[in-house]
Amino acid sequence: MASLVNPQPLLPFPSKATEFADLTQYDADLIRALTTYLQDMATRANNSLQKDGTEPVKNFTVATLPTTGFAGAILYASDGRKNGEGAGAGTGVLAFYDGTNWIAVDSGQTVAA
Repeated sequence: MASLVNPQPLLPFPSKATEFADLTQYDADLIRALTTYLQDMATRANNSLQKDGTEPVKNFTVATLPTTGFAGAILYASDGRKNGEGAGAGTGVLAFYDGTNWIAVDSGQTVAA
């Protein structure tokens, strides 16, 4: 199991911190580095969500669907056919990967354009 602790510190501890002023400056620099790091992580988290808090689903055409994936992955096939739509007239369908094929959620069938 990989360690969750980053072995690389944000700031190396000063090797010759002999005065209180040295440690105070180190603390200030560390707080600044941590603040920047946390702001960056918050921005990344916010950018991965829509305004309403939902997570975006990646869009593909049926021709560009990934050929591999992990079981349970979800995507939107923008030209995939819903149940009852004719060949070449798909208006898009949510699909999941079953480990072998992309399956349309509405029909349970392999996604087709």
